[in-house]
Amino acid sequence: MVNREIIRRKLEKLESNLTKTDFILKRSGNLDDFLQVTNEMKELVKELKAYIEYEPRSANEMNSSAR
Repeated sequence: MVNREIIRRKLEKLESNLTKTDFILKRSGNLDDFLQVTNEMKELVKELKAYIEYEPRSANEMNSSAR
């Protein structure tokens, strides 16, 4: 996997944002903070999908998509 380290860091950031949402919800935080964190998570998911899409496919993956 070419972008393994980048993907790992993005996943760690996503995990951190999930912790933030838990904290916001448990302390009855405001809606703006919650929406900001969820928007960051959505953007991270889009970035991760893009990195995965650009990864080279193995011969097995190429053959399985032809089914």
